[in-house]
Amino acid sequence: PANTTLDVLVVKTKSGFRTTKRLADQLETYLKASGDDVASQVSLVDDVSRRKILALGDGPSPPWESHTTVWDRMLACGDGTALLDINTSTQITYDQFHRASKFVANSIDCQPGDRIAIVMRRCLALPAAVYGVVGAGGAYVPVDPDYPHERRKAIFEDSEPVAVVLTTGLEDKVPVTLPTVVVDDSIYDAAVTPVIQPPPSPQDCVYVLFTSGTTGRPKGVAVPHLTLARRVSWFQRRYEKQLTGHAPPRDGSHDDGVDALRRRKLGCDRGMVLQKTPFVFGVSEWELFWPLTVGSCLAVPPHGIERDPSLLLDALRNVTVAFFAPSQLGAVLEVGAPQSLRLIVCCGEALPPAVVAQCCAEAPQALLSNVYGPTEADITYWEAPPPRGVGCVAPLIRSVPIGRAVDHVRVVVLNSSKDDVCALGVPGELAFVGDVAFGYL
Repeated sequence: PANTTLDVLVVKTKSGFRTTKRLADQLETYLKASGDDVASQVSLVDDVSRRKILALGDGPSPPWESHTTVWDRMLACGDGTALLDINTSTQITYDQFHRASKFVANSIDCQPGDRIAIVMRRCLALPAAVYGVVGAGGAYVPVDPDYPHERRKAIFEDSEPVAVVLTTGLEDKVPVTLPTVVVDDSIYDAAVTPVIQPPPSPQDCVYVLFTSGTTGRPKGVAVPHLTLARRVSWFQRRYEKQLTGHAPPRDGSHDDGVDALRRRKLGCDRGMVLQKTPFVFGVSEWELFWPLTVGSCLAVPPHGIERDPSLLLDALRNVTVAFFAPSQLGAVLEVGAPQSLRLIVCCGEALPPAVVAQCCAEAPQALLSNVYGPTEADITYWEAPPPRGVGCVAPLIRSVPIGRAVDHVRVVVLNSSKDDVCALGVPGELAFVGDVAFGYL
């Protein structure tokens, strides 16, 4: 046939010239495709664009000590307050925490990677129980004692733990017969004892979390030490100043130093994280392992406090970092604004723009970060833009993107054939590689 031409009328839009030019280039690529090609399989991505897209999805890869685990890092923290019981004001030093964790580790007979169930509600002994399992070389499997019997039975059947750690009174919540280690707050009076088991390696499994089961039977997701240690390291690299409270208020307001003085009197001058999330959920490992591997304090509130916004707001006094589901954050902000916070991390649900606006208005001194990822991995983050000044309204957010990749992760959007990345602006299926889980049990 004779040569044909296609005239394209470009109209100025809000998207700008770059978007218009990109669409025109994609149209040209499509029209140059062979007439024998299936339309849906024509790639709109050339080699130059592909390299740019892959670079956009690459997270940083800072140097890493390949032998390091969260157990090693916790033992390297030498002074200060490790745990603070919000209800009783009991303080547990790092020395006590080391001794208690080693005591639990020596009470467990397991091989590297063996799974150990922990059946406990939130209490002061829980963090030492978790670290004790890790120090013994095992992978902890959190089990909520308030789960229905059938759910607990399914978790034990699928994870096949070799032992169980629990508190007194919860023995009947274990549906099988296993070697049992009973712990309570008295473990913090344990004598100094070296751990008899070999330390865990980065390639060992550190924990198994079970999915919610909304699409069927809950699945156990096994996560290696390396993935956990690197994610904790990313939080520290990205948000160290917010954790320690040394970051100035984000809205530029004056910090009178009262909260910092209270923390210093408690021995928590390296910052404080609230252990709010039940440890059967994915967010809990950030609360348990970030502060206690960098010398900060983990504040332990009473069990069930997360269900009462007023009690939760009171527990946030002096806390510098807190993790929230967006719906929970909105409920707390309706009661009041926690002024000591320097970092608010949202996760677990889609973050509505209305909650972003609410947070920027009620807690403008804090950085709001939205971390995205399934149970298998935490892969991207997005940070809300700062207010323009004291008393100023923050920029309006119409939709919250999933943001950029975290350290040691590549995130891409694949086409329908899953054999290439999508062109910019084209919908597809999200995929990621890097620091992720081992897989399912």
